[in-house]
Amino acid sequence: MKKVQVVMLCVAVLLLSVVGVEARQVINFSGVYASGEAAVDVQQKFKELLEERSNGEFQVRVIIGSAMGGERDHFEAASQGALELIAMGSGDVALFENELSYNEIPFVIRDRDHWFAFWDTVGAEINEVIRQKYGVRTLGVMYRGPRYMTSNRPIRTLADLKGLRLRLPENQVQIRIFKGLGTAPIPIAFHEVYSALQTGIAEAQENPIMSIYGYKFHEVQKYLIGTRHIFSTAKFQASEQWWNRLTPQQQQLIQECMEEAVAYGNSLVMDRERELMDEILARGITVIDVPELQLEEIREAALAIVEEMVDEGLFRRDMYEKVLEL
Repeated sequence: MKKVQVVMLCVAVLLLSVVGVEARQVINFSGVYASGEAAVDVQQKFKELLEERSNGEFQVRVIIGSAMGGERDHFEAASQGALELIAMGSGDVALFENELSYNEIPFVIRDRDHWFAFWDTVGAEINEVIRQKYGVRTLGVMYRGPRYMTSNRPIRTLADLKGLRLRLPENQVQIRIFKGLGTAPIPIAFHEVYSALQTGIAEAQENPIMSIYGYKFHEVQKYLIGTRHIFSTAKFQASEQWWNRLTPQQQQLIQECMEEAVAYGNSLVMDRERELMDEILARGITVIDVPELQLEEIREAALAIVEEMVDEGLFRRDMYEKVLEL
């Protein structure tokens, strides 16, 4: 609650700085992503499109780099009307409706096409649950690419995972699945991952290719493993309180600009993923991928663990089965 009050105070200060622009509606568009991320390019593209097409009716103030806090802070601020627009990952579901966070379960989403199909169907239902319960409306969902494993030992089969000291975020679902696959998960803060790999505290980690390259994990790892176990997501959302104060014409314009900006972001991600993979290969890392990587064997073992969690009631079976059938 205190963090939301701080966000509201920060927004008030920002509004005071534009008091002279009486004719414009100021939209604070705050996100957790740092400069260089495609999600920030989406924020900037949206600003450019909306300011131009509204003929100056709207002024978009882009805020990046978690300046307004983390995902929980952003979501709560939007829910309470303290921020108009937010950019974050799937934290709205993972933090508040974890039984619906199917896209964050390792090996459930098979590939890029499955990711898009998920957000067009089951994901859209989940977004509507979030809107109704928390007052946060999803305007667009951007593909951030698959998460790969990197390691200092080759991983080709399920047996190769046994005892692997794998750094994972503090996500209990991911920890349980990878532990069930035979690894020895080590929760380590993100800013400590490079040094943990360098010193051997951890011998493997997993992240999207942009993070692997951006944080130079390839410098301290020998192998990049094509697990593609999670397909990362960026969500662009609006405060329902703010949205309901807009006219239908304004809502339509904002929705159209967001959809165009997200399409731009999707194309950037796909282009950058290819470029960064080439960069990493040029620096000497060895890629182990299908068919050398027996991915289906690993995936089947992971889904058997997910089935146990569904049986325990951690995830809704009806929606889980819908996801697998897509």
